[in-house]
Amino acid sequence: MKNYDIYSKIFYGKVGSGKTTSIINDLRKLITKYPDIKIFIIEAFPEIKDGIKDFVSIENISTTLNDDIDLIVVGDYVSQNIPISLLTPYIYDKPIWFELRTAKELEVINHKYVSDIRFY
Repeated sequence: MKNYDIYSKIFYGKVGSGKTTSIINDLRKLITKYPDIKIFIIEAFPEIKDGIKDFVSIENISTTLNDDIDLIVVGDYVSQNIPISLLTPYIYDKPIWFELRTAKELEVINHKYVSDIRFY
């Protein structure tokens, strides 16, 4: 795994809102920027893989989740049923992109250690 500048992301919205399209577009930009990147994509239906198949080389997509992976992408239908134990060894130090189908707004809370919080 190389030290790429990639953040974890949650792509969320209603059905048909463009979540998958956004993931595909972001992956294309990422692969252009980092041609040697290794991506693991898990999805019930190959929408994301099909969306980038003509854009990436076979070396970019991994079929196994291991320490050589630079980015983990979890597709919409899988994110509802994926066992967290599969991701546990990687969740701390690898960026993960989740696709979440929801009509609700999402609030992201970046928790800080108590030592980093300033009390006034």
